[in-house]
Amino acid sequence: MTGIIKGHKYFETQEPNENVLKVVRRHWVVYLPSMAVPAVAYLASILLFLYVAGTFSGNEFIKGLVTIIVSVFLLFVTLFAYINWLINYLKIQVITDAHIVDIDQLNLFSRKISELDLEEIQDISATKKGVLQDFLNYGDVVIQTAGERENFIFDKIPEPDQLARDVMLIRDQYNKNKRGFDLTMSNRIDGQKEDATSTLQNYFLNQNNVNQTQSPSQDVEYNAQPSASVNSNQPFEQN
Repeated sequence: MTGIIKGHKYFETQEPNENVLKVVRRHWVVYLPSMAVPAVAYLASILLFLYVAGTFSGNEFIKGLVTIIVSVFLLFVTLFAYINWLINYLKIQVITDAHIVDIDQLNLFSRKISELDLEEIQDISATKKGVLQDFLNYGDVVIQTAGERENFIFDKIPEPDQLARDVMLIRDQYNKNKRGFDLTMSNRIDGQKEDATSTLQNYFLNQNNVNQTQSPSQDVEYNAQPSASVNSNQPFEQN
């Protein structure tokens, strides 16, 4: 595990309101093989310099030439060691309140980023292989995903059992929050439907009241029409 830099954006697709909960880096034992070669090169260069300095103690030209060669060689070895350390250091796993992100630093200028939604997690297992991993408490965490997606594998990370438990807790909390949000949205939508239905009912009820209010006047007008008609009992006058 490593410290979380507040406000730092760990990956390009990180949302502004997405909270980083854990940042996981590989165990320090992973760095040993990449540091072994530079360490041997350092030791060989120092031994070579001491040998030349003792053998050609009276020849300043050879001593100076060997000093320059060894210095340049050590500079390249140091640069090589730093690049290897940096590549391993930048390989991290970021756990947020919505995703798990695996950032694989391929070389100094390129990296591969894989994202997994918390709701896609099916199961998590932690394994320690051998006495060394058990003694130093590091190992692998395998996250089984839903569907045809490849499993997420965090290799050689410290405290794998604890990380597996933490990820399960984060996933369960995410699902709980999502279910609560869906229930709230469902209730809100149902409430909006009821409001819309009530509004329509009130509209049609008002329309019926208006029609009932207007109907007597229409009857009076209709009944008044016969009084204006011609009386059939009056005689027909001819000019």
